Amino acid sequence: MNKKIMKYLITFLLCSVSVSVQAINFNFDVLPHFHRENLPVKPDEAMLARNCEELDEAITYLIPETYQYKPDFIEDNYNSGAIWASTIDEFGIGEIAWMYLPYSWYLSYREEGRQHKAFYQIEKLRYAKAIKQCYVN
Repeated sequence: MNKKIMKYLITFLLCSVSVSVQAINFNFDVLPHFHRENLPVKPDEAMLARNCEELDEAITYLIPETYQYKPDFIEDNYNSGAIWASTIDEFGIGEIAWMYLPYSWYLSYREEGRQHKAFYQIEKLRYAKAIKQCYVN
């Protein structure tokens, strides 16, 4: 084998071994949690004080909060326009157009947070209905 190829191969192997040893000793608890975690579902005392019809009305009121109003990344025409404008960049607006993409991500993140809170509230209300045994008979 060529000495140059052997040198690169040995360097690659040593780097991969050192990275794997570092990964074994790495503490993953220090990393921030980017994903939302589900909390235990337990209805409040105020929810348990309501009757079954009021619980149904509250669930019906929260259902529209679970809908996704912002289109996905590919279907969003503003994202397509920002990417298209940044690739052309003849008029100097490409850098400004790129700034829309993080803003679009932030809007999606906020919408997912709103949906997550609504789903959580609905689950608490449904659990309260189950405790009260609404509509069993």
